[in-house]
Amino acid sequence: MIVFKKRAPNASEDGTAPVPHRRFHPPNNSERTCGIVAMCVSAATFFSVTGLLSVWFLFSPEFDSVDFALPLIVSASAFVPGSVSSLVLSSVPIPSIPNSTGFGACLLVKDDNDKLPEWIAYHHTILPLRRLVVAVDPTSASSPSEILGRWNASGRVRVTEWGDADFMPARLRRSQVRDGLKLHEERQRFFFGRCAEALRDGLLRDSGGEPPGWAVFLDSDEFVAFNRRHRGHSGEKDNSGCRDGWKTTGGEGLDASSRDALPHRGAPTTVEEFVAHTSSSSSSSPARALPWAAGCVSMPRLLFGNAESSAAAVHAGTPPGGPDPQKFTTLRFRHHSRPGIFETSRFGKVLLDLGALPPGRVEVPNPHIVSHLLCIRPPVPCYGTAPLRVHHYVGSWESYSSRGGYVGRTRKDFETKGGSSAVDYGEDDDTRGWMETFVASLGEKEAQRLTEGAGVVTTWAKLAQNREEFRRGESEGDFLVPAIKKLKGKK
Repeated sequence: MIVFKKRAPNASEDGTAPVPHRRFHPPNNSERTCGIVAMCVSAATFFSVTGLLSVWFLFSPEFDSVDFALPLIVSASAFVPGSVSSLVLSSVPIPSIPNSTGFGACLLVKDDNDKLPEWIAYHHTILPLRRLVVAVDPTSASSPSEILGRWNASGRVRVTEWGDADFMPARLRRSQVRDGLKLHEERQRFFFGRCAEALRDGLLRDSGGEPPGWAVFLDSDEFVAFNRRHRGHSGEKDNSGCRDGWKTTGGEGLDASSRDALPHRGAPTTVEEFVAHTSSSSSSSPARALPWAAGCVSMPRLLFGNAESSAAAVHAGTPPGGPDPQKFTTLRFRHHSRPGIFETSRFGKVLLDLGALPPGRVEVPNPHIVSHLLCIRPPVPCYGTAPLRVHHYVGSWESYSSRGGYVGRTRKDFETKGGSSAVDYGEDDDTRGWMETFVASLGEKEAQRLTEGAGVVTTWAKLAQNREEFRRGESEGDFLVPAIKKLKGKK
């Protein structure tokens, strides 16, 4: 069993010399040799299921893009289905980080004011989130400025608000065509790239302080959590085409028993503390034991449906004087799909080491692969060995239907994704402890002030009943949005 020793922050493995934050450097000859050997081994054990998975990606509506579908097929031969290595992790107290720089985040929003207070408060507690860039979709009926300003004024999270002019190509912004979903994909791609560059290069120092070392790239209905094993129901199942959520030189995954040693909901350990602690192993094991050295970690997602929990279950473990638990998605919706099933949880989301990014432009193939140099393709990480996962919430009908237009949401999607038996596989409370930690850290009054408006839906959109009706309305010109077809591939 590997036991991680306590050491001073930024100390070397023997605890004597300071270690600066790792920056990008080209691979040396030995690293190239290891990479070639790994590729040969992967090719020798490759199974045809990966090829079938690539065909699925090619025709999947979520990746309706030649730019993305072709690299998926090309890269399919470079990895092995189910070829995951594992690390035994012992349950050792994790020290805090005195000079924490925290995490950064890039978030694109559209009428998400009911979700935003919870999303910021949760990740401020769990990561901890210190630097946030929010891009506001120009078709939003509401503005997040008041919520973001509240957090900025608190000094706890520094927030920068962007519009299309801050990251979208000018020619793309000027054109018009009925292709809203494509535009959304392009907006997210350009935003993640420019946001990653700004965080990496320290261009957002208007508030002072050091830039964050890591950043997450999520949606407003997604929340990072430690990937502890689920209890109270039958086992998890990984897709046969899954792989480690990081490049092969980046380290090992966790075995099943080690996931039980991950921080639980009663332990206020942050992801930053966990990464720092597990990046420093004992002398008998490599420092790359966990995947942080890979630079990009693809986190598997777990879908939570719209089934309501009882009031007693929602309030369990929350401070009596804190915010109303019924207003918070992470406390209110506890029923989820079977872990590791691609059909419900889909593709992973990215945790990125900003220091590992090479200088220059960050090319983003799609929201699930924020760096084409560092991240795995296809982004289907194995659930069973991942140290972190992302909870993806369908939420209430009021919240779900508050976003219309090109997002393509329909009543049938809500009922299928959120209300079917596929998303009632079990209950999970692994994130529940964040509220208690949040209130204890800030105090009841401040916690209530910063989360004001959580769960309060103020916008409404008339959604189509199904995808056919949505496409019919789109073709009839229900809305006009900037074109991207003729601009594909241009910057």
